[in-house]
Amino acid sequence: MCIPTHNIKKEWVVADRKIFAIEVSELGIGFYNSATNELKLRNPDRDTTSTWTLVNVEGIDETKESELLCWNFGPTYESIKSHPNLKGWRLKVFND
Repeated sequence: MCIPTHNIKKEWVVADRKIFAIEVSELGIGFYNSATNELKLRNPDRDTTSTWTLVNVEGIDETKESELLCWNFGPTYESIKSHPNLKGWRLKVFND
């Protein structure tokens, strides 16, 4: 099964909170078409890739016809084992 891979952009990083914060539109069509609850992030500076899995979703915005506000992802065990610096990081994908 193909998991979409997305290049990390510096403006996504909130380092002091260990969060990658992005809007779903920045991920493009691959996010919506993914048949899994996983995605891959590629660090173009280091040419490394990590896999992230869906942890939960945040709230429902009743003002927008019950749309989800945010998807929360965490690095997989295998990614943390390969890249220990990812421990404690989260990926927040906001529904725009």
